[in-house]
Amino acid sequence: MLKIIKMKNFIFIFFGFLIINSNTQILLGNEFKSEIVAIVNGSPITSFDIDERLNIFLFESDLEKNELNEKKFFKDILNSLIEDELKIQEAFKINPDIYKRAEKKARKMIENNFGPGEEKIKKNLKSYGASIQHMNKFFATDLLWTSIIKSKFEREFKTINEKVEEKLKALNLNLMKTNYKLSEIEISANNNRDIKETKNMLDKVIEGIEKGANFYSVAKRFSSAESKINNGRLGWVSKESLSEEITNIIEKTEVGEISQPIKINETYKIYRVEGKIINGQRDEKENVLELTKLIYPIGSINESNKLKIKNKIDNDLKKIANCDDLKSLHLEYGNQNKAEEASIQIFNLSNIIKREVMHLSKNEFTEPILSNDGYVVLMVCKKYLPEIKLPSKEKLKKVVENELLFELSERYINRLKSYSYIEIKK
Repeated sequence: MLKIIKMKNFIFIFFGFLIINSNTQILLGNEFKSEIVAIVNGSPITSFDIDERLNIFLFESDLEKNELNEKKFFKDILNSLIEDELKIQEAFKINPDIYKRAEKKARKMIENNFGPGEEKIKKNLKSYGASIQHMNKFFATDLLWTSIIKSKFEREFKTINEKVEEKLKALNLNLMKTNYKLSEIEISANNNRDIKETKNMLDKVIEGIEKGANFYSVAKRFSSAESKINNGRLGWVSKESLSEEITNIIEKTEVGEISQPIKINETYKIYRVEGKIINGQRDEKENVLELTKLIYPIGSINESNKLKIKNKIDNDLKKIANCDDLKSLHLEYGNQNKAEEASIQIFNLSNIIKREVMHLSKNEFTEPILSNDGYVVLMVCKKYLPEIKLPSKEKLKKVVENELLFELSERYINRLKSYSYIEIKK
């Protein structure tokens, strides 16, 4: 079935785009089995493109590649590819050299991030499940679109410094008042998704996060809020700046947890609470713990021997005064590798570990815990609240610039969609 989304003042620019479109390599090369999923002003988007973009998203979000996730994120992945194609087409209408320059810069980025050298790049990209050609187009599109938006809306970007000053005043926290450290994901209805589908999309996003997907990667990919530029991070927000409805939800949400969905008009929001300041006091779950892990390896032994080993560990632990002592004891137990160390906020720990360590102070340790590795002891080497750092003027300027870039980009890409011929095949 062929679904025609929009058609206004359609300009058929087929041959020019086929030259630069990597899809032609698929249609003419070894990937002849790839199916055309959509056509954007004459340029095809194939199932192979969908697969590569999906691979990148799933890898960055720590999600498993399976049929359920493929169906769950198909529409949004396709929409991102349609928007990328429109951006490239717009660049060619303005000046074909823009895309070529962006491609060169993108290639350097790939070399810096995945290289050096062709073989190393291919090897590193294999874990993403993406080709060099797709990743190059992925980076180049972002680069050229930023250039186009800044050029077309030059006047708006001249007001950045004024907006930064306003933000600095608003960020002057009074720590004796109530403040929340938040990240957000916003899913909004649009031309391709009604309010019911929007709620379904949000449910899928929440399900993915609960199964271990990275909140910030999901926000970057799917959030419709300006904060997606900063991976959903809002930072510290005063209670006074939030609506009563949002405040009521946040107050009931524990630090480290995700809030209940909040519906505002045609939009759903969820918040991740990462800190609270109430009456000048911060939540203890925000504490950072520097942990050291001791292991006493055991094989297949009976229960009475396990009890003897536990008693031995208990006696040995009486001589332990600090983490250096624990590391030495770990090696005395026959371990070849040094004791593992980690620095992590309490709310990011698994519930099992959290229960064992959250109330410990510096140089205190857990009881021996029987695990698959043997008996495990965790010791707190340091415990501290992370410093509240307000962004510098330079960093804040970048945030404000990114927010403006996002706002103008959304407006411009929607205009391009309304004047384009887009076919989606089902």
